[in-house]
Amino acid sequence: MKSNIIGGYPIVLLLVLTSLCFGEYVYYTGYLADNYCLNLPGTIAVDGINMTSDVGSHSVHCLRDITMCLEGYSLMTNIGTNSTPHYVRKYTLDEKSNQIVISILKITTATNEYLLTVEGNIDNSSPPVISIVSMTDSAGFSLTAEQYDNDIRLTIGLSVGLGVPLLALIVFGIYKYRQSQMKVEQDPNY
Repeated sequence: MKSNIIGGYPIVLLLVLTSLCFGEYVYYTGYLADNYCLNLPGTIAVDGINMTSDVGSHSVHCLRDITMCLEGYSLMTNIGTNSTPHYVRKYTLDEKSNQIVISILKITTATNEYLLTVEGNIDNSSPPVISIVSMTDSAGFSLTAEQYDNDIRLTIGLSVGLGVPLLALIVFGIYKYRQSQMKVEQDPNY
């Protein structure tokens, strides 16, 4: 005898169970703010910016270079109007997502108006915690969690035992690549 609940609705049941176990999957673009500056009295950041009314002016320098500001990040949303903005936390980043953000902050060319477009899973806390799957910043730099994990594995591999032979191979590869680039960049008339 076939059960109507399981047999008739397996996809719906799977979606409900997935949503209960893993939370909701979101795609969101918002300003990045560090939790340290968000928690300062009056929400006036280290760089002097009011984090509730002008979070877009918060500097990448503050997000990336101030030690206390590296402790964690949130994505912001405007619950006010365009003429009278009022920014609040939309999502708080989980620990791994914070490390991914730090990696992308190290290479960005943006100085402020730092927007992140992220994809990831959120939980049911308030504000929700997001586990980022991929992100792109306002300067166009992108990073996925998988790329971040692969980079970490390579770094660990270099420091644990593959070190000298692999490092020598990498240095030799860079040397050969630079040689090939010099040939390409030469004036063709010579």
